Amino acid sequence: MVGRQLTEFGLPTPASFPAGIALGPDGCLWFTQARGNRIGRVTSDGDISEYVLPTPAAAPAGITAGPDGALWFTERNANQIGRIEPGGAIKEFPLPNENSGPIHIIAGADGHLWFTEFAGQFVDRNYAGNRIGRINLDGSVSELELPASETGPLGIVLGPDGSVWFTKPRENVIGRVTPAGTVEEFPLQTPGRGPGNLALGADGGIWFTGFTANSVGRMDPRSRRVTEFPIPTERAFIDEIAVGPDGNLWFTQRFGNNIGRISIKGELIEMAIPTTAEPSDLNPPGSSGPVGICAGPGQTIWFTELFGNKIGRIALT
Repeated sequence: MVGRQLTEFGLPTPASFPAGIALGPDGCLWFTQARGNRIGRVTSDGDISEYVLPTPAAAPAGITAGPDGALWFTERNANQIGRIEPGGAIKEFPLPNENSGPIHIIAGADGHLWFTEFAGQFVDRNYAGNRIGRINLDGSVSELELPASETGPLGIVLGPDGSVWFTKPRENVIGRVTPAGTVEEFPLQTPGRGPGNLALGADGGIWFTGFTANSVGRMDPRSRRVTEFPIPTERAFIDEIAVGPDGNLWFTQRFGNNIGRISIKGELIEMAIPTTAEPSDLNPPGSSGPVGICAGPGQTIWFTELFGNKIGRIALT
């Protein structure tokens, strides 16, 4: 693909399962290592540092830049929210309810961090969350119970109106928590879409990945009207999605082994990842498992390779 150069950087810790990734205030990319039990940091040139978490087998998942200059992340199995400073100092804050399964996390419009607490089977265990959580910068946590469910929320994003939007993949629902704390849920009209992760597009739309539908969708936050765009690669398992520096939406295909790009008009392209991994129970097609994705400094897109144990960078030239 002319004008786009893909580079991969191997991680020092073998089989560390890099997952979530976010741009830090220091201009570096910070990422979670679910099995390596570390938080990683990669410079724009590809130099990698790793910081071991105090809690063993914490399974760090989502990560985001906080308003305090630190990176905040979830610890799925440890039932904690973590905080790491650019210098590497780590603090961990336990959640009030056991087995909450914190997954994805974002910075809210109120200066706090918001996160999803899953319910049901996720990877290797069952969780009992079904809540949207909020953690203050001092570590105090409040939680909002969602309508009865056996699946719970997964993706989360800050909407254009200051509301927090979330997904329930198995219930085929996209929901919203208003600034006043009111919960609204909007079932998707087409069955089996499996909305997964979210991004706020440059057009003000709520864009989402369709796990089971093999599509990328867009919900108008006012009318709730949904438009869907099918992905050419079959059974790609569209995972995370982010807005790029070019204003387009970029997304990972965990099993398709591609990075996709879609314009706000629905124009699609796919970019193959050079690395493949040995097939396993978690990775039947042998893909490198691209999962997390975010915009980096300058004209770059960064992503994690769960099974390939690498961090990837796409330079838009």
